[in-house]
Amino acid sequence: MFITSALGTTLPNGYTELEYLESTGTQYIDTGISYQSTDTFKLDFMVTDLSSSKHVVSNNRVDQTDAFFQVAQTSTLLLADINNDGSGIGRVSTDQITSLNNRIKVYIPDGQTVYMNDTLIGTAPNPLNTNSNTLRLFGSYISAESNIRIYSLKIGNKAYLIPAKRDSDGVLGMYDMVSGTFYTNAGSGTFTAGHRLPSGYTELEYINESGENKYIDTGYFPNASRTRIVTKVDFLGEHLDQKLCNAGEWLKDLYQIQRLNDYDSDGRRNNNKIRIYYYTRGSSSDYNTNTSFLEQDNPVYIDFNKNVLNINGNTVHSFTNKNTTTSTTLRIFYQDAVGNNNMNLYYFRIYDNDTLVRDFIPAKRNSDNEVGLYDLVNDVFYTNSGTGTFTAGPEILPTPSIITINWGGVELDSDDPSRTCVYGETFVVPSVEPTPPNGYKFIGWTPL
Repeated sequence: MFITSALGTTLPNGYTELEYLESTGTQYIDTGISYQSTDTFKLDFMVTDLSSSKHVVSNNRVDQTDAFFQVAQTSTLLLADINNDGSGIGRVSTDQITSLNNRIKVYIPDGQTVYMNDTLIGTAPNPLNTNSNTLRLFGSYISAESNIRIYSLKIGNKAYLIPAKRDSDGVLGMYDMVSGTFYTNAGSGTFTAGHRLPSGYTELEYINESGENKYIDTGYFPNASRTRIVTKVDFLGEHLDQKLCNAGEWLKDLYQIQRLNDYDSDGRRNNNKIRIYYYTRGSSSDYNTNTSFLEQDNPVYIDFNKNVLNINGNTVHSFTNKNTTTSTTLRIFYQDAVGNNNMNLYYFRIYDNDTLVRDFIPAKRNSDNEVGLYDLVNDVFYTNSGTGTFTAGPEILPTPSIITINWGGVELDSDDPSRTCVYGETFVVPSVEPTPPNGYKFIGWTPL
């Protein structure tokens, strides 16, 4: 019923997808998007402070009239107000929220019926009135006071907002995959954000595979009528027949994607083609196609959805649909014949019958610097099943945020006892320890 933030979406160059966007009390986003009862509403969020009521998303005006709509959370309740005029009529709520850090997924299919985590919690007396009000995230039109993480917001076919960072300046916000709009903070302060990997792992921009003996075994058995592959890859150099993935063996391939080093009709070498094997049996080539793509050494976006091939946003070929399976798992970088890879892989997603079953991102295990692919769906780190080692791309560091370091937590008879520093900046601890008041002992420096 619900779409999580492991989206399978493709942000444009210049933006990095984040796990969530978090407010600390004064930030908000005005989306300019109007929500109507004819739109489905899907919201994925978490509240991190229960000290007061928290507005998650709202379209209300100051007087709480004119099709007042909001999703909010108190210390004990999740509530949805639909046409609530302040009297409580139109409020749908549940007392299932009793603690912090609960991931909450709200689904409203018709502007009236409210589900939480796939459980019906109530129905408002009437659907949301037709209105021109726009949605505000992380706060109401009265104030922005929420401490909330938002993972995604989807409103019918109008908008699909996911947390993102603009790479050019590090600004955080929500990117709308429908309109291509990047929404940033309209309040004060600074958003924070979460990265997608657990502690002990570092996300990488890409993983590089060069040679012919390194590969990742996904453990997934593809089916030609069910499987979808979404990936971003950069084929490098002029090596022959670089293979991104395949399931099967020589002349028995299923879902093989490779960069083809071929010749044009005039005899000139053309390195800029992709060959796709939907499936092959014996020497049959009825189900493969060659297609040109962008110039060499530029990333290419591939969406191979069952029997339909899309490259860089364009549908380039549709195969005759087949219900073909294989006894071999899908392997990334695997060479089943002569070939020599050299490519950077940015992500690799596998869907089975439109359900995301693998969401691979490049990562490094910090304990031993092992480079591989981390599956966000199953929380599994996949390493090389062949020989040799993968090469790590640039590390994706935590989002810069402001932290305060206090000199022992006490006031000193000196200059301002606190200072701010940006993540990654070296902070030189003063050589002279602070002198605490009577009854206190200085035990060290701690980031607050």
